[in-house]
Amino acid sequence: MGGCPLPRLDRHGSELLNLAAVKRGLNPSRLLPLGIPIQAKFSQTLNRKEAAALLRLDPKLPTVLIMGGSLGYADSRKIILQLAHSPQPLQILAVCGRNQKQYSQLMKLKAQLKDSCTLYPYGFTDYVDIMMSAADCLITKPGGLTVTEALAKKLPMLLVNPLPGHEERNAEFLVNNGVAVRITRTFPVDEALHSLFLNPQRLDMMRAMMHSLSHPDAAEKLADFVIELGCQNSSEAKELNEGD
Repeated sequence: MGGCPLPRLDRHGSELLNLAAVKRGLNPSRLLPLGIPIQAKFSQTLNRKEAAALLRLDPKLPTVLIMGGSLGYADSRKIILQLAHSPQPLQILAVCGRNQKQYSQLMKLKAQLKDSCTLYPYGFTDYVDIMMSAADCLITKPGGLTVTEALAKKLPMLLVNPLPGHEERNAEFLVNNGVAVRITRTFPVDEALHSLFLNPQRLDMMRAMMHSLSHPDAAEKLADFVIELGCQNSSEAKELNEGD
């Protein structure tokens, strides 16, 4: 995603960042726009109704997925309390990762929420791909791997609390390319979500834009590149040895 390309990198990849990379002195021959490798399951098609059935969700209700990375860094409780005031009924999937304290807080919060807002807390899970297929949007910190998986799943994003540096650059990149909305103090998450749900055309446009940004086959293409490079280096080494 975003971030300043470093001269010591052998390869750097994203076609939309090529110009910035060249301006910073990176040789164009070292650009390899394949994207971040992700698991193959994120490129598999699973429609929303099927995913909702697997998770025992109501397919007719808007569904929001909240993620804070494997360590659960996002302030999910605060976000959920804001969403609870949303005028439309919501299903909220909140992945806490390995943050047991946050998971316990959300389990207590689940019983306190009004009927129109149903909360489903999760700890560490291997079913994020299914959750992304079931969700209408993702609320997350803009970490590279999570947003890459969301791009592959064509899942619009609301970005919260980016870390200074690379996550700030990731957020800027995603918002500027029309696939995410930035949550701020003056544009809180409930207002942002309400705005998106009132404008389905915008959601469709965000999903369409994701086609040009996502690289769900990055792992396969990267493996092919490494194998080809290895064969090339082996052939060159053989020619050098034969010439001695």
